Amino acid sequence: MKLTSLVVQSFRGFSRRQSFALGDVNVFGGPNGFGKTSFFDSVLWCLFGSIPRLSGTRDFVQAGDVCQNKFSSSPYSVEITIATDHGPLIVKRTSNALLAMAGQGKLGEVDFLKMLDLQRDGRSRFLRNFLLQQETINDFVRDLNPRGRYDSLISMLEFHTPVTLQGRIEGLTNLETIASSQTSQNLAVAERQVFNLRGDLEKLRGLQKDISYEVAERRYENILRAAGVDLPGLGTEVGVPSQLRDRVMALVTQTTGALRTLLDLTKRLAELKRLKTENVLARNQETLKSEVDQSLADTTAVQQALSATEGELAKCENETSVRRATFEAANKAEGELRSALAAVRAVINSNVCPVCMRPIERDALLEIIDKQMGTKGPLLLRTLEDLNQGETLCQKLRVDAKGLREQLEKHAKKTEDLRRTLEDRRRFDSLLDGLRTSDFVDRWRLFSDDIDNFVAAVERMRVRVEALNNEAAALSTVVDRLSAMALIPDKEDALKNAMDEVDRLRRASILRSRSIATLNKCRDAVSKAQMTLLSTILESHRPLIRSLYKRMHPHPLFTDIDFEVARAYDSGELYFKVFSPERKVSAYPSTIFSLSQLNVLAVSVFLALNLRAESPLPIMMLDDPIHSMDDLNVLGFCDVVRQLRTKRQLFISTHNKDLYGLLLSKLRPTRPDESVRGFWFSDWSEEGPTVVEENLGFIGGEVPWSDMKELIGPSAA
Repeated sequence: MKLTSLVVQSFRGFSRRQSFALGDVNVFGGPNGFGKTSFFDSVLWCLFGSIPRLSGTRDFVQAGDVCQNKFSSSPYSVEITIATDHGPLIVKRTSNALLAMAGQGKLGEVDFLKMLDLQRDGRSRFLRNFLLQQETINDFVRDLNPRGRYDSLISMLEFHTPVTLQGRIEGLTNLETIASSQTSQNLAVAERQVFNLRGDLEKLRGLQKDISYEVAERRYENILRAAGVDLPGLGTEVGVPSQLRDRVMALVTQTTGALRTLLDLTKRLAELKRLKTENVLARNQETLKSEVDQSLADTTAVQQALSATEGELAKCENETSVRRATFEAANKAEGELRSALAAVRAVINSNVCPVCMRPIERDALLEIIDKQMGTKGPLLLRTLEDLNQGETLCQKLRVDAKGLREQLEKHAKKTEDLRRTLEDRRRFDSLLDGLRTSDFVDRWRLFSDDIDNFVAAVERMRVRVEALNNEAAALSTVVDRLSAMALIPDKEDALKNAMDEVDRLRRASILRSRSIATLNKCRDAVSKAQMTLLSTILESHRPLIRSLYKRMHPHPLFTDIDFEVARAYDSGELYFKVFSPERKVSAYPSTIFSLSQLNVLAVSVFLALNLRAESPLPIMMLDDPIHSMDDLNVLGFCDVVRQLRTKRQLFISTHNKDLYGLLLSKLRPTRPDESVRGFWFSDWSEEGPTVVEENLGFIGGEVPWSDMKELIGPSAA
């Protein structure tokens, strides 16, 4: 069998429909990102419907359908034609359907995979043996940790049976561990319960020596008699229930309620004592209310008088302001008379002559002023007198307003005090009436108009009720203990059941521990078997890997390779070593090899796995295997694959155009029936890559010497 054609559309890097006529050797070339890997992805997806490397991370989950070409809205599809001994096998997979045809009959997915011997673990074996997973193999070759290298190879080879067994054993071990932990917790709880039950039984059995129902009954009767003497009516209200516990609890409830009531009475009496002042008790509510009304009326009268005075003051201040302005204007106009006006003011104020200092009459004074100042003197003088009178009146009105404000404040304070006193009197009368009409106070005749006597009577009653309540509570504790003694048989049964549960849980814990130990042994056995299996597989591949390694010349000095599987820390470890000729010097390749040399080692391992794999579909796909190789490594690789093309249909890709030409030249057909095809991805656009196809033919027969002479030229003669 071999692949003869592949048609892809709207898949990954291919937007338009692209057909590939495949030969025995197929070389794909082109820059990175032009769609070479998409070709290998299309083969894998068409056969198995999935591409493992394009899944698993959040990038791929959030990207949606990663198989759909981003520049095409058409459904994606891949069609492969496989030549078989019974005719062509056509497999076409679309985004939502699969069609497989062999001759004229349709096949299901299981049927055509069975024809290719890929029905069981097919995808994993295809990736392991037919399609080079360069990243995976490089990871395990370059891993500096032998344990990690071993785990990587196990993952690559995908031994499903050991892995499944280990997964199941691990799951069972986790379940047993969880169950064992829960059993241990339950055992600790059961043991604590046994300890508590034993302590309870010891206490209950100790009580039997000190108390009895007869003693408790007598104590109850003594409490009732004391209540009847000191607190008449308290004991008779308890009633006579059938059980002592009920009677005692009723007595405790009643005494507790009475004590709570007495405490409330004490609080209200304390409030009465606070309100009991001479100011409050001197007048009743009606008198206080009348005083409040009279104070409010006086306040209103003062407020009205203050308003009238403030009005007159405002009017006076306005008139005085006008007179002052008039006088200042006149005084400014007659500036030369200012000194005379000052003398006139002094004379008027003193009524004496400014010259001889003898008393002088007003008329004579005015006559002298008229002679000295002319006709304007009397006018200025009258204006000055009016101004002085206005200012005197304003000052008087201010004093009157201030006095009225002080009276208003006194009346407001008096009103507030009267209101507060009235409120206290109302509170006092309300509390006193409530206490006087209380059933509790009336029953035990506690009320007294004398507040101090009332407080003393309530306090005496509180002490008595508190003592009675304490005795009833103590008796209740005794009765509870007597009731608990009746639980001794139940406690003994509970203790027996708890001890049985402890024994059961201990046995279960032992069994769980044994199961975990057995599972650990099974896990170790599977791990050993897996390591043995891996050692066997590597041993079978050892000669082939060493041969391929030597032929590809990875290192000029370390020309041989070997490996070893060792067990450490309950798992396996894989060691690679390279040797000089005659194996005199050894080294670990991950510590001394370059990236190119490690790549040669990875390719050697893959080629060995591929050549040892048996399948009716003998293909070998290598996606850019000569990445980072130098020229010597590339030539060695070309020589190796040239020998392998007789056993496998080859699919090789490279990003280097020179290497692409070298591969086509090295892998040119050596037989007429052999076909070699080259596919150069020369460009890439939204429609996908532009593929230039080359078909290399077989050059047969010997070349005549005359033709050689023409090719070489005259100098050859």
